Amino acid sequence: MKFAKGIVLPLLLAVATVALAKTTVDYDRDADFSKYRTYSWKDGTPVANPLMQERAVEAIDEQLKAKGLKQVTSGSDVQVIIHASQHQEKQIVGDSFGYGRWGGWGGTTSMSVYNIPKGSLMVDLVDSSSNKLVWRGSASETLSDKPEKNTKKLKKVIKKMFKKYPPEK
Repeated sequence: MKFAKGIVLPLLLAVATVALAKTTVDYDRDADFSKYRTYSWKDGTPVANPLMQERAVEAIDEQLKAKGLKQVTSGSDVQVIIHASQHQEKQIVGDSFGYGRWGGWGGTTSMSVYNIPKGSLMVDLVDSSSNKLVWRGSASETLSDKPEKNTKKLKKVIKKMFKKYPPEK
């Protein structure tokens, strides 16, 4: 049972970390979102993997089109800009095994350090006429080593972001 406890705790922490995707939305309270009918893409900070960049663009296109916006190559009402990053988050887990003197915990203590890959995505909508940021969605998520899982997570967080577009006033 002591051996199982040493394996189960890190596994539970890893699963809990995966389930905690954070998505937030902020917007300009004075912006008139009803006037935004077209959008175009503007360079930002691309996703490190060009395939995932393409998938992010497709997912955002899908959401904007579902909201009634049309993509144009020039003269758009808003510009869409993606900023992406990837980093490692460290998690330290301590385990104690055995009983100490007088029935208390003690014995052997071990510390394990886990590197957890995290990805962050920010989607900005900028008013083309004023060049002012009017809407920002951001998400942070634990990444997998499997591209199909990351694609599902990407689509899920983008859909969650755009649930709040256009914002209700």
